Amino acid sequence: MKERLREQDDPRTACGGLDGDAEFLADRLPTIVEHVHCHVEAGAVVYLHCNGGLNRAPTAAIAYVHVHHDLPLAAASEFVKERRLCIQYVRALDLCYGRRA
Repeated sequence: MKERLREQDDPRTACGGLDGDAEFLADRLPTIVEHVHCHVEAGAVVYLHCNGGLNRAPTAAIAYVHVHHDLPLAAASEFVKERRLCIQYVRALDLCYGRRA
């Protein structure tokens, strides 16, 4: 696992992009989710953040919960929204993982 962490890009730069660019975020979500997963599996505490903490970071958290905790997007979204204020990029999630159930 540690080898996989070293081989990947710096997780602090996994997303980039500007707020409002759902297509760019949708393209990056699988990479972001994999970065988060590698660090969680290695026992790290992961802190996701973006400029305001309301859009991209929660969207990445929703994607992670969806993929690695086997929750439908709607349930993953509710899980994250119950824990923090957010306005997730529904379009980015839909583009990457398909229509929400």
